[in-house]
Amino acid sequence: MPKKIHKNPRKYASKISSYREISFNLLKRVIHRGAYSNVVLMKTLSEPSLPPEARRNITALTYGVLRNYIFVDYVLRQYAAKKKLKVNPDVALAGRMAVYEIFFVEKVPAYAAVDEYIKLALRFGSSAEAGFLNACLRKIAETATEKILEEIDDPHERSALETSHPLWFVKKLLTDYGEEICRSILTINNVPLPLYLRVNSVRASEAEALQRLRAAGVKAESAGVPPGCIAAAPGESFPTKELDEGLVTAQDRSTQMVPFFLEPQPGDEILDLCCGAGLKSTHLAELIGDCGKVVACDLSVKKIGALRRNARRLGLHSIRAAPADLLSHPPLGNFQKILLDVPCSGTGTLRRRPEIKLRLRPEEIPRLSNLQYELLCAAARYLLTGGTLLYSTCSLLPEENEHVIQRFLKEHRKFRTQKIDIDKIFPAVGLGLRTPPIYLDRDSGIIIPPHTINACGVFIAALRKE
Repeated sequence: MPKKIHKNPRKYASKISSYREISFNLLKRVIHRGAYSNVVLMKTLSEPSLPPEARRNITALTYGVLRNYIFVDYVLRQYAAKKKLKVNPDVALAGRMAVYEIFFVEKVPAYAAVDEYIKLALRFGSSAEAGFLNACLRKIAETATEKILEEIDDPHERSALETSHPLWFVKKLLTDYGEEICRSILTINNVPLPLYLRVNSVRASEAEALQRLRAAGVKAESAGVPPGCIAAAPGESFPTKELDEGLVTAQDRSTQMVPFFLEPQPGDEILDLCCGAGLKSTHLAELIGDCGKVVACDLSVKKIGALRRNARRLGLHSIRAAPADLLSHPPLGNFQKILLDVPCSGTGTLRRRPEIKLRLRPEEIPRLSNLQYELLCAAARYLLTGGTLLYSTCSLLPEENEHVIQRFLKEHRKFRTQKIDIDKIFPAVGLGLRTPPIYLDRDSGIIIPPHTINACGVFIAALRKE
């Protein structure tokens, strides 16, 4: 607990610590303007002039506030309500950041953190607002986390607040996965996520890429599974040069696993639907050695432009990308291998995009589920007899995963689910790396939960046309 928090904030309105100011501006963009945290943070960390310590501090603070936002917001509101004075959104954000540091950052004394955020409050609010915030933070700094939680009787509400997740989501996980797995997922969602990189196998081996990254000062190591996946510590020096040269691509470990389940081979012709900016399209092109063809489509013209730029950066020539509305059934041809990574709630990616916890509403899930079913029906038109259609989401909710597959199978009698043999796809998984089990068998596919691979979560189902 702090020994002293100053009662007169005005005289402490000197220069703010740079990393706190940068994080404050990033959080404003995410919370007030709807930006994605991983996107704005990656752009910020790619600035070469940022020293390593600043990168780590910015990453830890920005993600720390977002991951624990529900808790820190609750605490600040509880104490602010007693004072009965409203403050503008910027001052409130400074207060939430201060509450986060008080409860979750042990290396910084509470009084020091509060001083910095009062300076910030004075830049964006009045002396009265800063003084009000200072008084609230002084009281909060004298309160233990246990005292806040013990006032909540309902165990589900307490768990939701403690782990900063929406109550409806906590109840869903309990129903769908049981208490043990639910708790594991809630816990891992608040743990810093490693920086995962995908090696461009057309240009270098994993060993060669590791050597280049380490020479550039990046503390990186092989993730083991999947092949070509490299992990670096959160906030580690961002490999801007290696990224620009097409040696690596920033991509989560879980989504790097997905294309392997199509078992792509040189000479394959593969259709990638709802391809987005092409993370999986370019990965498929790398896995076929850029020898064959990857046809990639997405509704967004902007994302197709990003895919083409990524293909040029990576030196890939086998990708044919074009904007198309899948639901209007464009003439794309027929394929033996199709990847359909549908738009979803993103509930498996809360470690990478914790702001989803603040934005997603349960009433959106049925709409997403219906859209996913329609996209799956449309994608099935392009599959040749004997071919494989791989359906994937980054959601943990059955409504977007096995329920969509089951609904599809009832209406499409020529299709069957294929058994997904993860040990066959990744033989190293059977050599002791699967502890605890890396995946969960569902009725129509597999779930790879975030806590089993220290990454985000993903659902995968393989459909075969007979």
